[in-house]
Amino acid sequence: MKHNFLFFVLITLLITACSSDNDDVADEVSRTASSINGDFDEAKFRAAVDQEVERTLRRAGQENLVELTRELMAKEDEIRSKLLDLKKMEEELEASKRAFQSQVSEFRAQQDRFIGCVDQAERDIENRV
Repeated sequence: MKHNFLFFVLITLLITACSSDNDDVADEVSRTASSINGDFDEAKFRAAVDQEVERTLRRAGQENLVELTRELMAKEDEIRSKLLDLKKMEEELEASKRAFQSQVSEFRAQQDRFIGCVDQAERDIENRV
């Protein structure tokens, strides 16, 4: 999740850099992307994200800020809907798991009864002999 968010911030920066005529912005984004490695702990990750967000917001004008806010709100709604879908899937999985476990226990009970009948029949045959 951490890396996905950082990837989103970098993609946003790259899009901003590509749409901008400023070569120094593209260089800054390239330097930032090349300096990132996978060894982030929680504090370093938060600091890097805060720094990138701050840079992006400084570069963005009021009009771009409104657009960015709308995009973030849309992404947040999308994430909420995906979380709801995930919860539904988890509930369905849990219900399926309970149903499967009950079927397995029912099968075992039937199997035990059958084996008991077979054992009883063998004992009856031995007693007759």
